[in-house]
Amino acid sequence: MPIRSMTGYGAGSFDLAGDRYRVELRSVNHKTLEIRIRCPRDFMMVEPDIHKLIRTKLSRGFVDAHIARDDENGSFCQAELNTALFDAYLKAWHTMAQRSGVTDPPSVSWLASQEGVLGVAAKSRSFDEIRTGVIGGCEQALENLIAFRRHEGNELGAEIEKCLLALSDIVDQIERHAPMVNLSAQDKARNWLRERGFNAHDFSEGRLEQELILLAAKSDITEEVVRIRTHILHMRDALIGELGDSVGKRLGFLVQELFREATTIGSKANDHTVAQLSIEARCNIEKIREQGMNIE
Repeated sequence: MPIRSMTGYGAGSFDLAGDRYRVELRSVNHKTLEIRIRCPRDFMMVEPDIHKLIRTKLSRGFVDAHIARDDENGSFCQAELNTALFDAYLKAWHTMAQRSGVTDPPSVSWLASQEGVLGVAAKSRSFDEIRTGVIGGCEQALENLIAFRRHEGNELGAEIEKCLLALSDIVDQIERHAPMVNLSAQDKARNWLRERGFNAHDFSEGRLEQELILLAAKSDITEEVVRIRTHILHMRDALIGELGDSVGKRLGFLVQELFREATTIGSKANDHTVAQLSIEARCNIEKIREQGMNIE
């Protein structure tokens, strides 16, 4: 499966009882999948179906779904007078007027401003009609959202690949310098002994050789280099969908492992050149981490 960003936008629309409605889906990065829906009251009964639809297509990200009537394309609304409520308000006003001695009649604007007197004529829409329209619009918006996230994902993947190429080059430099690190460590040990008045005759040949071997082992970074190369291969497999699971989570795990190996190389080598290369490696790994945080 191609990698997808968690950032995206998609829109759709549907017609219902002569009105046009617009569906907008926006998503940003999030550790899990979280969905927020804002829609007209009449559509709230369909919210569980919207949740189910989105969860079948997405696995991570914060998704904001907004459904509203498109006034530019909707039909004209018909105002409706609630005559029973109008008469009730008028009767109540007359009662108050008699009790207070006021003789002026109530204004039409006052009566019209009372809650429920004027409203929009309700359109007859069955649950199936509402569900069909809403889900159809959401499917359209979700398809566009996924296309957006795939496009963004391809760009993120390209940036990560650049970082992996740079990291591989740094590892090559470290590997080429590794033998010199071991020799340097042994030379430093001999110089340390010489500066303190010792020489090779003060130690048995086997003992000195053993100590130098142990010193070389402590500064050996071969295993770390091999593991970094392995993690780079696994990361590339994740980017092309070979591993099958959540790419973003897999990248997050591999980034932690890369950081660990690069840090170990810098501390074990005890060499200025390798230490600088280790810092460069960690800078590239940090870039990978930043890009990977937005991958689903």
